[in-house]
Amino acid sequence: MNRKYEEYVPPTKSEALQNLTGGYEESEKQPKELQSLNEMDSVKQRLDNGENVSHMELLSYGFYQLNKSKSESSEEGEK
Repeated sequence: MNRKYEEYVPPTKSEALQNLTGGYEESEKQPKELQSLNEMDSVKQRLDNGENVSHMELLSYGFYQLNKSKSESSEEGEK
């Protein structure tokens, strides 16, 4: 029962930032909006081809379409 007690020391801010910025692939560095648009295009293409799409992808695509139609209708209302 000889256990050495080690106190948890959280990483410093610079260590945390270094951990966050390291190890990403180039595709993961895309802006979130562009990446999500590419994902939505992929989901739409798979739906059109009759392929299986996960529940979360289908739900995300539905919200994407809803948001897109809302923004288009609000732009028309401003004109």
